[in-house]
Amino acid sequence: MVVGIGGVSRAGKSTLSNLLKVQLEKHGLSVAIVRQDDFPISESELRIINGKADWEYPKSLNKKRIHLEINNQSLNHDLVIIEGLFCYSEELKYPMDFKIFVEISKHTFIQRKKSDLRWGASPEPPWYMDHIWESYLYYGRPSLNMEYFCVNGSHLFKIDEISSDILKKYYSWLST
Repeated sequence: MVVGIGGVSRAGKSTLSNLLKVQLEKHGLSVAIVRQDDFPISESELRIINGKADWEYPKSLNKKRIHLEINNQSLNHDLVIIEGLFCYSEELKYPMDFKIFVEISKHTFIQRKKSDLRWGASPEPPWYMDHIWESYLYYGRPSLNMEYFCVNGSHLFKIDEISSDILKKYYSWLST
């Protein structure tokens, strides 16, 4: 079974993925996490905006490698969690059995992004933070006709509730 976790950068997708992995493994499931950030295309293939490499669109990811990894992990695990900004992008079209969307406000995103130094010694410039947000609004939100479980990334995750819903779906999925 594949669980998708989407949301803007710094919403809590990785945190939620890790917490769910621990919780679901307590129930005897083997769980793998596939992170979109681990599958970029070559930086030389990226489009450039204002002299900066633009990672904020679905084609910045190697779709073929991600799909292959999901398939490989599905062979060896009961449950695969795919997480990333473009989890729900029409361009990537992942086969997901359960979808979670982690939502935060733009204000919370900006505050968290200002302290994010994963990609350098200083935070992203304000114009790029706005670009990330706009890209998320365009590519990262679930479509209106998509059924998903929405969680607030500004609060502690209700792991018992979320994992219970996933387990129900998993056992239902097994019986089909």
